[in-house]
Amino acid sequence: MERMEELKAYRALKACGLSSYEAKAYIALALQGPASARRIAETAGIPYTKVYDTLSKLERKGMVEVLPSRPMKYRALPPNEVAENIRTQLNQVASQAEEALIEELQPLYSLEVLEKPIVKLLKARRDMEAALKEIIDNANHEVVIHVGWADPSYLRSLLDRLRAAVKRGVKVKALASPRYAKSDAITSLASLAELKLAKSLLPINVVVADGSEALFMLASKVREGRPSRRLTLRITLKELAGLIKEYTELAWETTSQSLEARGLKSH
Repeated sequence: MERMEELKAYRALKACGLSSYEAKAYIALALQGPASARRIAETAGIPYTKVYDTLSKLERKGMVEVLPSRPMKYRALPPNEVAENIRTQLNQVASQAEEALIEELQPLYSLEVLEKPIVKLLKARRDMEAALKEIIDNANHEVVIHVGWADPSYLRSLLDRLRAAVKRGVKVKALASPRYAKSDAITSLASLAELKLAKSLLPINVVVADGSEALFMLASKVREGRPSRRLTLRITLKELAGLIKEYTELAWETTSQSLEARGLKSH
């Protein structure tokens, strides 16, 4: 006879979750008929110290039964019944797994987060401009902006995308530093957004679209709109982007000075 490990039945039972000892013990009983624990251990190649525990597990799984005899013997239940029992048990496990996955994990699952890093460092200007375009172009309802330093190239790209967004009906709120109030870019921004001026803004440029994605730009030693160092982060985690939006809106709401109030808004 083939070694038990070479039988398809052995591999099938293992695939269904049985241990090697359990699979061997059931096959031995199915092939030789009722037998004592010692005989099963010898036939199946199971250590005698392990055979009683193995047979007890098979009994609980509905695969063997204990015969009322002396010495005590075990008998394998018919393979077709065992196959049906295994099918039922596996179906129950699959149903429970399906329910748990759909009810608990699916609502938390985000393909976007899995496909993209939560925070991505953008080193090249072209990557920043591509991210700016994608974030604003994906906005459906609102874009919130913080202009802490006036990078000319950044502002040109920003205005281009905002014009298209406003045409789609997207609402824009913007907060800018008064030092840039007379610049053409900020005047153009005021024609597209509800814009307010706030003193002591940090050298940070922020764009948040629909509270779900953000571009966060930091600068140091800004002179004539050009920083000595720059760091741009693209944030795709909704919770973090939402917090950035809340901070920017809080600063916007607590600032009373609008560009129009300074007589600088274009008509």
